[in-house]
Amino acid sequence: MQGNMLALTQTSYHWLIIVPSSKMWIRRLLKKLPLKELPDQLRAKPGTRWQPPRFVFGTPVDSAEQLFKLAKDNDFLGIDPKLENPDPEDVNSMDLKKTLQKLDKKLRKKLGIHCHPTYSVAHDVPGVILVFLTSYDENYPRPPDELSQSIQELLKLEEPLMWYLDGPMDTWDYGTYGYRVIGSSKQKNLA
Repeated sequence: MQGNMLALTQTSYHWLIIVPSSKMWIRRLLKKLPLKELPDQLRAKPGTRWQPPRFVFGTPVDSAEQLFKLAKDNDFLGIDPKLENPDPEDVNSMDLKKTLQKLDKKLRKKLGIHCHPTYSVAHDVPGVILVFLTSYDENYPRPPDELSQSIQELLKLEEPLMWYLDGPMDTWDYGTYGYRVIGSSKQKNLA
């Protein structure tokens, strides 16, 4: 292998991507993001120790103001109980945890799904991603395309939900399904 060339080799089980020390594969992948569908090769595999990066399925939220407006317009705004005189028209009165809990309750009530919405930082996305599921989730509440349509209609989103590379877990790593072992060899032996 010369320089920064990408090499593919096939083992008896699956394709391996051999990449020099540079993260060229990340740069190539980032050019294609976000993804409408996540290929099986990029999903976590039960029983294997070498796991792909984590991807999150959701919609970008550029700022607290945008999340505040989305929550207020769709009746899942959580107000900070610690404020003496909370103003439901002021973004500073929003409690993120309560807002996400109310969104989860709304999704359960209106769509019959329980997906624990959260947020994450993603590559090349300003703000955060409002996350409805990850590539490490064992069972999806619904297929991602059906989930995307349902949530898009319920929240009156202009764009469908997409897959984004999760910022904190953006590399292939040794670990177990749903949990990646990072650190000392002692930790790796416990997995």
